[in-house]
Amino acid sequence: MIEKKWTCIQPLRTSWTAPNISTPWSNNPFHNDSKLLRANAYHIDSIDIEMDSDVYLLISYDIGNLEKEIKLVKELKSKGAKIVIGFSSDLRFLIGDGLLSPSGTLYTALCKEVDIILSGVSDNYKCYGRYQDKVFPLGMFLERLNLSTVSYENRNIDLLISSSMGEECFGFTMETLLTIKEKYPDKRIVYSISELSIEKYKHFQNEIEFSNKKLLDLMPYAKVYYNPEMRPRSGRAIQEAWYCRTPFISHSWVYFSKIFPEFTYTGMDMQTIASNFGLILNSNYDEIIKRGEKNIEEDYFDKLYPRLMKRLFPDE
Repeated sequence: MIEKKWTCIQPLRTSWTAPNISTPWSNNPFHNDSKLLRANAYHIDSIDIEMDSDVYLLISYDIGNLEKEIKLVKELKSKGAKIVIGFSSDLRFLIGDGLLSPSGTLYTALCKEVDIILSGVSDNYKCYGRYQDKVFPLGMFLERLNLSTVSYENRNIDLLISSSMGEECFGFTMETLLTIKEKYPDKRIVYSISELSIEKYKHFQNEIEFSNKKLLDLMPYAKVYYNPEMRPRSGRAIQEAWYCRTPFISHSWVYFSKIFPEFTYTGMDMQTIASNFGLILNSNYDEIIKRGEKNIEEDYFDKLYPRLMKRLFPDE
């Protein structure tokens, strides 16, 4: 299936050879990319980046490396390589700041040089301006996995939530959870959060359980997962929810919100989020999952990869 030689340039300050295709999935998306593409992986500062690949996947994270990335892309393009880039969709892509390098180069200067930009976000969020026509819809590579280990009727967490990056949404998140708890006082709500933070939130422990267990350890026991982050992104935790076949509530800017569009919210609407929670609990679980499977079918790697290659090599 992988006819071309790929190389990954990723933001972790290390390098590795492509994992065997039989390597189990992990929640490190860069390792998964490397495995699925059969690609060795390097950091932009690696001194031994292979220069003879057909296609390069570059994930841009540190704006301070932008000029290096542009220089490398130009060199690779001069050798006939195709370049696919993705940006780390952190808070910069919510407020539009932090996208200018210290020397004044705009993030889209990299977009100008490449063949394809991976959207990383929902189709309703367009942030690449003059180069939007280069965008290919992709959140993260999705494998055909089902990590569900507990039948839905035996799951004992009614609502699971995880700590967002930097907890930038914590105030809104807590009020949303308390709104849900007021509507559904008998439902168990569990918040997966770092151990260091639990002491800080004892004030809420009468209504909300806080757990320092990893999200993926809790997800199979959840009936509903709620992701509170209001920023455009792929949604790694939401991908984990899908792998565990846990229905989820998310913002419409999240790429994987397409799995359950009927349970998304736009802006901040706590009452809608609370209503969506009740809607999921009162719906037929098997029917929900069946709709999700239909919505995401074309995003599985085996379906998506040929479309990506057709965009890169239209004449082959």
